[in-house]
Amino acid sequence: MDATMTASPPASSRRKRKNTAHIVAFTDDPNFGDALARLADGEAIPWVEVRPGGLPAALDQESLDADIALIDIGDLAEREAVDGLRTLSARTACGVIAVGQQNDISLYRRIIAAGARDYLIVPIDERVLADALHPPDPVAPAPLSATRLEEARPRLNLIIGARGGVGTSSLAVDCAWWAAEKLGVETGLIDLDVHYGACALALDLMPGRGLRDALERPEQIDSLFVGSAMMNATERLFVMAAEEDPEDPVVTAPDAPGRLVEALSDSFPCLVVDLPRAQAGAYSDMLARADSVTLVTDLTLGGLRDSLRLKQLCAKRAPDASLALVVREQAAGKSPISRAEFEKGYGDTIDWTMGDLGKLAGDAAGSGKAMVSLIRPKHARARLIAAMAERCVGPAGLPEKKARKWLW
Repeated sequence: MDATMTASPPASSRRKRKNTAHIVAFTDDPNFGDALARLADGEAIPWVEVRPGGLPAALDQESLDADIALIDIGDLAEREAVDGLRTLSARTACGVIAVGQQNDISLYRRIIAAGARDYLIVPIDERVLADALHPPDPVAPAPLSATRLEEARPRLNLIIGARGGVGTSSLAVDCAWWAAEKLGVETGLIDLDVHYGACALALDLMPGRGLRDALERPEQIDSLFVGSAMMNATERLFVMAAEEDPEDPVVTAPDAPGRLVEALSDSFPCLVVDLPRAQAGAYSDMLARADSVTLVTDLTLGGLRDSLRLKQLCAKRAPDASLALVVREQAAGKSPISRAEFEKGYGDTIDWTMGDLGKLAGDAAGSGKAMVSLIRPKHARARLIAAMAERCVGPAGLPEKKARKWLW
């Protein structure tokens, strides 16, 4: 089989296939290409686009427009192969499957740790290859039982950016999405920046007037109002946001935040609020009701100052809330102050750190999806979001774990 050939069937044949995943393979091995062609001809797998060059060619691509990428590492040195797969996995949302010659368990573990979904050894058994390209469908998270919902007290979680541009809104969106889609908890996401909020924009939703009406006329807030004002992002994630004219001020009634939280708590076991730092002091009722507060900042002198001021505000207004700190780190050696200096000035440890998002942020902005939905569960950001979301839903909101059965 010509390695540069694209294995594409006629349109009528493609329509008969149930699996429409786009698969691309980078390999110079004609036997591997032939195996893919035989499986595709027998409709065991979708048709595969085969390109030459192996891993180096895949790394040269600006974008892998595919659902699955089969990457032949050939005779590359182990370190070069692992580093290349790590780079490739970090910049693409598609599933990466490595193909190589070494039958070595330590290499397999390093490849999986680098972000690949699987590692296949040539010559590949065609049944193994077909199974690798058709992984089991993910099991949708089961919603909480009625009994556990009654036991789980509705939780209010505030996420506040101590500095602008540190990724606070993307964290709020990702955290709410994970709680809803991965933990199976119906979640309400509220963006209280009524003029420049980014949560609805990130999820490709059209903001309405519901949030403004709730803040200016809280007397009309009831279950019917909540149902009409919330926008469906997914089956379990609902968003309330606004996009008001910057020249048109929104006057918030003193009791509006508290009444809004009360009404939403009747419908959602988990609430995630993106609260602008400039409004944190004015929303004292919301702070007092919070179960958790997460501050987001960077390793700068201004970030330290504002994090400390918000920490002091939370100690006064939200003494019972769990307080956590997320720091966005810059490239090594480029942060104005070190982590140790920051923690000393802040008077506490940093709970989580997140690195530069790079291409991932652009991919999420272009797709209108939560950033964490585009990456693998082992990605560093996915681990951060999972921990934050579990904290948001609380112990009672976590999916029930099956009891382990021991065989003696």
